[in-house]
Order: sequence, then structure tokens, then C-alpha cells
Amino acid sequence: MPFSYYANNLGGENNSSYNYNRRLTSRGRHSKSTLTIISSIMLAISLIVSFIGLINIILGNNKIEQIKENHQYYQNIIDHAKADSKYCVDGYINGRIYDEDCKKWYFTYYIIINQLIQLDGQSLPIYTAEEVSSFAMKDIVRVAVDEYPINILSDTIPMNHDGIDLNRDGYYIKANNQKATGTKNLIYSAIALVVSIIMLVIGLKKQNKNTSTKSFSTPSVMPKIIDPIKRCSYCGTVLNDTDKECPSCGAKR
Repeated sequence: MPFSYYANNLGGENNSSYNYNRRLTSRGRHSKSTLTIISSIMLAISLIVSFIGLINIILGNNKIEQIKENHQYYQNIIDHAKADSKYCVDGYINGRIYDEDCKKWYFTYYIIINQLIQLDGQSLPIYTAEEVSSFAMKDIVRVAVDEYPINILSDTIPMNHDGIDLNRDGYYIKANNQKATGTKNLIYSAIALVVSIIMLVIGLKKQNKNTSTKSFSTPSVMPKIIDPIKRCSYCGTVLNDTDKECPSCGAKR
């Protein structure tokens, strides 16, 4: 057999230990600690929650501003109708509806235009169940209109909404709740983000420390290379297994 075979295989236990240490060191370099994995997951989740919270704040702010504008718009229509009676007409209640989104009640009504056309309208969702129960079917409610003569595109609002507190508006309450929820999510996710970053740094340091320990604490044992050929200890002549003495110098084995 070639000498390289013996050199690679006759190391025995020492050679196996050497290969094992190499695998151990390699595994230490590439493995991740549990702390690093958990902190990475927390970091990703906190970023997602932060994004959602920021979106809710932006949407809530936009809705609040739009509701305020609408509130002022309808108040101007009511003020105009108070100043000029022809912009104030009779409406007839034909329904009471609960708005699931904002948890408030509103009533619906209609106006007759030129005794032929029915113009539908509705109040703002500002009532509790007890308050809306005071409006019976076919009751007459005074309604302000934005233009005269009235047509099917006219905008209307009940006169009893004059000076109403914006905080009673169910849409306004819902928008504020959305903004508040977004703010809470943003705060919580910011805290989680800081914690996850700290955990990630600690995990990376611990991982690097463990890798260094595995790399240097276990010394690599190099295999011993044993020459399988028997030689004379005096002249170096190759000996056969049956030789009792060196055929060259006569030295005893």
C-alpha cells in the first residue's frame, strides 16, 4: 500500500479527535444562540406593530380633521337657515338605525320637493338608544338645506344639531379611539424595539464569546505519522518480518 494511506489512517484515535474538534469549531462559528433568535423575532414584530400604530395615528388624524370640517360645514348650513327661513323645511322621520361602527344611533328622514320628489337624509350618529326612541315614525323634524330652491342634490341637516358638541358624534369618537389605539401601539412597540435591540446585542456578544471559546479551548491534535516499514536501527536497511538480523551489517534486531 502507498505510504499516504498509512499516514491518513494509522493516526487512529488521535486522527478522529482531530476531525471531531474541527467539526465542533465549525459548528460553533455558524450556530446562533436562542437569545439571538428570540430577539430577532421580537425586533421584527415590534417593527410591524410600530408601522401599524403609525398608520392608525395618521388615519385617525385625517378622519378627525375631516369630521371637524364637516361639523363646521353643517353648522354653517344651520346658521344660514336660522337667518333665512326659506332654507328651513319640514322633514318626516322614517327610521331609527344603530351604527355598529361607532356604537351610536341616528334617525333617517325625507323631504318632499315640489310635492313630487322625495329627498332622503339622516342625522349624525349622536344618540343613545334612549335618546333616539323619542323620535317616532312620521314625526316632523325641522331640517336645514344648503340651497334654495331645493333639488335632489341638496345637502340637509336637522336643525336640532345646532351647536351640538363634537364629542357626541360617533364618527368623531371612533376616530379618536383609532388614534389613541395607534398611539398606544406605537409606545408599546417602541419599548419592545429597545428591549429586542438590547437582547440582540447581548445575544451576539454571547455567541461570539462561545465561538471563541470553542475555537481555542480545545487544542487540535495532529495525527501521528507512523512508518510501517521496518528498518535496521544501525544502517537503515529495510528488514523483512522473518529477518533475525540485518542482512547488511549483521546487527541483531
